[in-house]
Amino acid sequence: HLSCYPATALHARIFECDEYFIRDGTHKDLTQVSTIIVKSFYKNSEKSPLRHLYNMAELNRLQQNFPYGDEKHFMYVAVSQETKEIVGFCDVDARPAKIANAPPRPYLSDLTVDPNWRRKGIASALVFGSEATALQIMGHTQLFIRVEEENKSALQMYDALQYDAQEHPFFGVKDTTILLRRDLLQSRKEAVKDSSIEDSESDSIPSLNFSI
Repeated sequence: HLSCYPATALHARIFECDEYFIRDGTHKDLTQVSTIIVKSFYKNSEKSPLRHLYNMAELNRLQQNFPYGDEKHFMYVAVSQETKEIVGFCDVDARPAKIANAPPRPYLSDLTVDPNWRRKGIASALVFGSEATALQIMGHTQLFIRVEEENKSALQMYDALQYDAQEHPFFGVKDTTILLRRDLLQSRKEAVKDSSIEDSESDSIPSLNFSI
């Protein structure tokens, strides 16, 4: 197990443990984040001659969507304690949707971890931080996420976190994603058996405390 404790020394850090910490993302972080997203979500991108274009497209998308202090929208990054490189990312957004068939709010998206940093509980820690933000800052009692139906490892993780599949007229009907929802008023102790999570990234991680 990692030795984890509340992160109170720096306001920007919402969680900290021996190997990494989680903090508010900055605009400067987005170049590293875009690279991780491409490595995680674009198949065979490492060998693709289009990798640079993929990186630029993702960077532009992230920059266009950056929160700039909006309390209805946060980007979080996981950072290596040793090298200070970005190793994980997520976006949690409670702003009203601007397009039709958008996921319900608040919505967790772009949850990704550098392939070299998986099985350390980073994805779960980012989810927990997003849940705390949605409840304590945004004032919402639920959180939504979409997962591709073929992504079995992610679905297994969210099932362990007691996210439930939701019926929707678009998601899972006109595309290949599954809309998931979690009741944030359900305590983490109740939601996670034995205070550990068996997921695609961590054999088991301890109960986490966040400074929001």
